[in-house]
Amino acid sequence: MSDLQKTALYLHIPFCIKKCAYCSFYKKIWCQDLEKNYLAALKKEAHYYHKNFPTLSISSLFLGGGTPSCLSTHGLETLFQIIYDNFKINPHIEKSIEVNPDSVTLQKLNIFKRYQINRISLGIQSLDDQTLRYLGRIHDQRTALKAIDLIQNCGFNNLNFDLIFGIPGSNIDQLKNTLTLLLKFNPSHLSTYALSIESGTKLYRQKTTPVTNQIELKEYRFLRHFLAQHDFNHYEVSAFAKKNHRCIHNLNYWRFGSYLGLGPGAHSFFNNQRYAHKSDLNDYLLNPNPKLVTPKKNHQTEQNIVVFVHGTVNSPRTTGQALKVLRNTLDNSGYDKKTEFMRNDPFFFQSQAIDQLGLIPVDINNFEYGSAKCLFSHIYDMVAQQAKEGAATNNNCYTFGWTGTLSKSARLRGAEKLYKSLQKEVEYFKNLGIQTRITLVGYSHGGN
Repeated sequence: MSDLQKTALYLHIPFCIKKCAYCSFYKKIWCQDLEKNYLAALKKEAHYYHKNFPTLSISSLFLGGGTPSCLSTHGLETLFQIIYDNFKINPHIEKSIEVNPDSVTLQKLNIFKRYQINRISLGIQSLDDQTLRYLGRIHDQRTALKAIDLIQNCGFNNLNFDLIFGIPGSNIDQLKNTLTLLLKFNPSHLSTYALSIESGTKLYRQKTTPVTNQIELKEYRFLRHFLAQHDFNHYEVSAFAKKNHRCIHNLNYWRFGSYLGLGPGAHSFFNNQRYAHKSDLNDYLLNPNPKLVTPKKNHQTEQNIVVFVHGTVNSPRTTGQALKVLRNTLDNSGYDKKTEFMRNDPFFFQSQAIDQLGLIPVDINNFEYGSAKCLFSHIYDMVAQQAKEGAATNNNCYTFGWTGTLSKSARLRGAEKLYKSLQKEVEYFKNLGIQTRITLVGYSHGGN
């Protein structure tokens, strides 16, 4: 039960006013009857946890979708009552909600305030009207800026803006204009995603040709450089935050923490077990209780966990130091010395780490220290876009690095932090009868 003392809570609200041209997430077009039926089922699922896990304490709350803000005011009131009636919600934890500019109203914002929402994630995507029409968004620049004004005038200052880059027909100048306008509002967090043409979407049916990897990478590097100049820390592949404003809820996922996911299509991980709902509202309405995910027989016998280790850019020496500290820390965790090696080849990640090991990133930059942050993140980002639902996930990777100026104690703390997370993974797969293998890959970018 100890794992349940601090558990993140996610609620999936599967409704939108309209489905965007690029969106492959599970959702239904909102209507009053579906809202009513969904909330009735959600109440049953929440009560299940209240009844069976009365000591469960919520460490963060995230309302996502879909578009939570497209619920009616009565629906939002009911939603929050369900949450507070069934879970222990400390007033000081991070509580986020996703909203779209077209569904922001003063009445709804006042409801958010009353139920202590302290972080709003606004789906801007772009402030270029032509780009917004291409993406199938139902707001324009004027609507978006008006929504931001309304949100801030209501006293919400912890804002995240979602943005999309790598859009066919757009360019870096448009991206820069969007960022310049948005930074005038002093957001605390930005989430940036490369456009992916997913099966089942309007863009896919239109046989849209995605931008080249070179264009996407160029825009990604621009984003990182531009936001770094404005004091944003790039702490995860798609996430940039001002000081003390990293998304606590999302970091819990990266750190292999416990979380509950309520609603159709939502997933949970707690008590070292995984649970999942089908992406099917009708199925959820019939049986909203959590469903245990059981691995298929003979589906997997070995788990690869790869740790990419690097030091200061162009310094094999600090990479070697990082390897030594991790080697000593991981000695008794299933780490195999035979799978440790150094690489200086700048194409190693594309040619071997991705193609041959088939890595799908699970944790990015969570254990990074110093100026080497995000050295490889653009490669991870590209791999993540290609990963489809149900793709093999038996190869997980972490990154670990530092500069040569960090103190010994700081390095040891970082190694210990990584070790504890790896321990959780090893224990999880051991309980499934799966053997783990931890590989350390020392990589010095540009070294000799």
